[in-house]
Amino acid sequence: MEYRKDIEGLRAIAVCVVLLYHFGVAGFDGGFIGVDVFFVISGYLITSLLLHERERHGRVSFSAFYARRARRLLPISATVLVATAIAGAVVLPATRLTDLGADVRWSAGFAANVLLARRGADYLTSDLPPSPLQHYWSLAVEEQFYVVWPLLIALVTLGVAVGRSTALRRRVAVTMGALIAASFTASVVLTTSQPSWAYYGLHTRAWELGVGALAAALTPALVKRAPRVRAAVGWLGLGAVVVAAITYGKVAFPGYAAALPVVGTAALLLSGPVNPGSPAAALGIRPLVYLGTRSYSLYLWHWPALILAEASLERRLSGLESAIAAVAVVVVADLGFRLIEQPIRSSQHLIRRRPLSLTIGAGLVATGLLAGSAVAAYQPDLSTGVVADAPEPLATTTTTALSSTGASAASGSTTSTTSTTAVPTPPARIDTSAEPPLEAVVAALANNVLPDNIRPSLRSAGGDRPILYDNGCHRFLKSTVNEQCVFGDSQGSVTIALWGDSHMVQWYNALERIALDNHWRIVPVTAGGCGFLDIPIYNESNDADLKNCGPWRDAARQYMRDQQVDIVFVGQAFALKDARNRRQISAQQWREQLPPVLQSLRADGIEPIVVADAANPKEVVPNCLAQHRNDVELCEARIDDAHTSSVLAALREVTSHENAGLIDPTRWLCSEQRCPVVIGDILVYRDGHHLTTTVVLWLMPLVERLIVPFVEDLAAYREVSGVAPTAPSTDASPDSTSP
Repeated sequence: MEYRKDIEGLRAIAVCVVLLYHFGVAGFDGGFIGVDVFFVISGYLITSLLLHERERHGRVSFSAFYARRARRLLPISATVLVATAIAGAVVLPATRLTDLGADVRWSAGFAANVLLARRGADYLTSDLPPSPLQHYWSLAVEEQFYVVWPLLIALVTLGVAVGRSTALRRRVAVTMGALIAASFTASVVLTTSQPSWAYYGLHTRAWELGVGALAAALTPALVKRAPRVRAAVGWLGLGAVVVAAITYGKVAFPGYAAALPVVGTAALLLSGPVNPGSPAAALGIRPLVYLGTRSYSLYLWHWPALILAEASLERRLSGLESAIAAVAVVVVADLGFRLIEQPIRSSQHLIRRRPLSLTIGAGLVATGLLAGSAVAAYQPDLSTGVVADAPEPLATTTTTALSSTGASAASGSTTSTTSTTAVPTPPARIDTSAEPPLEAVVAALANNVLPDNIRPSLRSAGGDRPILYDNGCHRFLKSTVNEQCVFGDSQGSVTIALWGDSHMVQWYNALERIALDNHWRIVPVTAGGCGFLDIPIYNESNDADLKNCGPWRDAARQYMRDQQVDIVFVGQAFALKDARNRRQISAQQWREQLPPVLQSLRADGIEPIVVADAANPKEVVPNCLAQHRNDVELCEARIDDAHTSSVLAALREVTSHENAGLIDPTRWLCSEQRCPVVIGDILVYRDGHHLTTTVVLWLMPLVERLIVPFVEDLAAYREVSGVAPTAPSTDASPDSTSP
């Protein structure tokens, strides 16, 4: 094909906006669209090559195609994979090496997009720290496209004789039209319902490569027509790309929004390299051509350089540091281009020997797979030589829950304190606002060394979670409730529910054991990322508004009515963000939204108990502890930030005014605004914001002494008042642990 400097310039723009976006340069919030520009360029160039070959020789040589791809893509790609694996083993916390090994293997196998889509669709992994190889997802999409594209070209052009270029290109254009329509529809639909798969999936990105392929099929028919019109369209296309790069910070992507940069790129490609007045001259200037020829190396090196640099510093890069890192990336990319990319791609020895090119390509893939396996198997020593005692069981610890009038709502006994007077009175409300910190927590603040016998271990902490994640009872990106999730005593006369997000479900194990001991039914009604407050939610991990939360809330309310729930524990993360402004839900919003929720629950005969959020550390705790084994204080959470303290104050005000129960775990897990992440031999957090099941079970006696008398008193009050609760029929076994 004719060499086009304007395409190199377009590549330069694409990689520059990606780098500016990733390095946090203000004004380029939509720089991620550079990847979409690459997709269109790739579809255009690959299809042009295949069509030229088909037109000249009457067939497509698969071996020649894949040998070219192997020489072009794999040498520098494998180099970056191996270098990242080695650097990651040195820089990253030991707790991240298993995930890094998986990243390397899936990237080497052209499937990084599948891995990332699965992680994003899995609430357990959707908020993992960014992988240093996360950007390989776009290479995977292209490589998967290359697997099927030559075969599809060959199939749709069967029977077209050599020389019949118009008929051949017409068939390809029609095929592309169908592919674009189907893939674009999938992208639009899934951007709302499955944002992770919409972003990373081949099926939702194929239309972008297809637009480039369609442009390639149409180029000969348009190249000599209306040059001024095509020049104007080219400038409009360049404007569309730039507008998207600087304005797309808060759009649902890809979906409809991707059409602007994709169509804009196609318009630029169709405007032509020599068309007077087109953007080609501007795109073909030497600096852009220089960056464009090195865009592949720049793209591959920049992200691991950024992530590993931040990991080594344990913070975001400053402006000066980002500039230095960017210059270093350009230097390394230039060396990679000169020493690896260009010599191998243009090697006549390899060009004449396709089997050798393919063999080298297979060897490079195998090298990446081996590097991934090696880094995953590497287990650095995390021992400190310290062994800690388990904290004292809390069953013998006296704790007092004050009612709204100051009377005791719970003592060390679980015996019902139902009034025997003629006029029944409701039970005193639960309120832990005045609870003193636990002695074990105070002692933990003086310990600054990670014990070797930590429970759970740092490497297994992520698995210390309720079973509801594994059996489908804790929903994610779903609009419905799993109605099979009924636990505890199926014949119990009292039914309690958990309603909220993952910060509510983390209390399930304690509540489930209490329910079994007291012959209650328990129904979890939880969904990842969805709060019980009627506020639209923006999910940062998926970079999407969670459209399922509203319908899920409605389904949850109806399900609790159907189940005749008596008491519901409601809770959600304080860090949840309002989709309308992408800011954390404010204390004022809690003051406005919580009262009607509590009132409407009571109108349904359901008594609410609000569970406040635990403090959130600044980092993923197991990762932080792996790096600071002798200085665990650096990993502590705190509750003195303005947002947390203001929301806690709002909860105290609202629950007091509404006479509703409030359980504030920060009263147990924090002291003097500090919240340790290790208590005795117990690890408090399994990630950056969820409590381990181990610590929840340690706290269970405190929860039990609060709620058992309350539930018994409430049941007795309702019975005397003529409002006796009845349990719906269910097939759940009394000791069920799965639906």
